[in-house]
Formats: sequence, structure tokens, C-alpha cells
Amino acid sequence: MAKLTEKGEEDEMWKQNLQEWIYEESKIVTYKWLSKAISVHVNTAKQMLYYFLEKHNTNQKKQALEVIYLLAGRLAKSPKSMKVCLAKSEDLKDKEAMFESLTSKHIYAISLANPGLMDECNLCQV
Repeated sequence: MAKLTEKGEEDEMWKQNLQEWIYEESKIVTYKWLSKAISVHVNTAKQMLYYFLEKHNTNQKKQALEVIYLLAGRLAKSPKSMKVCLAKSEDLKDKEAMFESLTSKHIYAISLANPGLMDECNLCQV
């Protein structure tokens, strides 16, 4: 199992794999796909995506990435039901405002910011 540390070959391998999949192969990397691809728990995969985004969060690279977040919680307006939705990073604040309380918020997917790459159809096929 890969661990989220700064040491070890295994640690460097998942970082290199993520960089290759996203920047070189233009893959949409979801936390579920990453979990299966490198045989880690889904929560570890979520942490890996978060770590990757934090390390590649420079202005130039940040603009080159598109991030989709998963939000879940109780809606602020009637009917006050539970809702799960996906939101692009640029729409995140507006989507969060729909909720009275969030029970979950995490990175769902990261890809290169290519027009149309992260549309609904492509996300469903990952």
C-alpha cells in the first residue's frame, strides 16, 4: 500500500504516475480510478489527489488543471433534503452556497484543463 509520506520509492512512484497520467496522457483521474489503478483505499486515493493538487498549485500549473469536487449535504432551501453533486472548481462557491450543511467535500477528479475533457459524458465513462 502506498503511504502519503515524503520518503520511499513507493511514494515517489505514485507521484510520478499521477503526473504522467494527468500531464502526459491527459487522463481524467478520479479517486475511484486511482484507487483501483494503484491498489489503495479510496480515502488514500482522495488524499493523494489533494496532495497532488497542493504540490501543483502554482499559478501556471493551476490554470492547466481542472478539478471536480464532490459535495454532499443538506440543502439550504426547501425541500431540505440531502443532495450529492459534482462541481468544477470555478463553480465551487456557488454550489456550496446551496447547502445548509456539508457532510462531505473532496476532490472527485483532476485532469488537464482541455475544453470538453471533463464534461458529464466523459466523467461517467471513467
